[in-house]
Amino acid sequence: QHQQQHQQVQQLIPENEVIISVSVHNFDKTVKKRQEFLFLGPQSLTELKDNISCVEDHIFCGPEMTSGYFFIEGVFYNDLRGENAVDYSKNILDVTEGANFLSKSMENTTFLDLSIVLGKEYIYCHQGNHEHVIIFTDVRFATRVDDREVNAYPKEIFRSRERLRKCSVCEIHSAKFV
Repeated sequence: QHQQQHQQVQQLIPENEVIISVSVHNFDKTVKKRQEFLFLGPQSLTELKDNISCVEDHIFCGPEMTSGYFFIEGVFYNDLRGENAVDYSKNILDVTEGANFLSKSMENTTFLDLSIVLGKEYIYCHQGNHEHVIIFTDVRFATRVDDREVNAYPKEIFRSRERLRKCSVCEIHSAKFV
């Protein structure tokens, strides 16, 4: 019974915890918002990457291609966790040798480590060349109305409805090519 009580104890966020709002958008003319999340300052960028939902992750090479990067204020934050991970920023860094771009690990970078401008558009690239716009919309301290449990974060607070096209041949399954 003591173990059950111990397991039920939830880890609570400290009163001065930083909460960051991040929105994810399609990278097209409309820059349509797809998702929005709340993250805690100490969470890593990989938690953002792992929570972004994109249909591109389910077609072509899909889940096998886990590489990706965020480009934020001149820094490429690369996800190289996978066994076959590819550093997509390497070619860009090679070509832009004179520029002051840096490359860092997404896994070892927390939101508190970032230098950002609220409302500015940043890039998330995955599946080789599929891009999204990432916007940091708010940074604040936790309040009484926020969920106090650490396990509640990241918290998705918005998701647009996805409209998948059906295959024009079978008219049953989702289209893989449009």
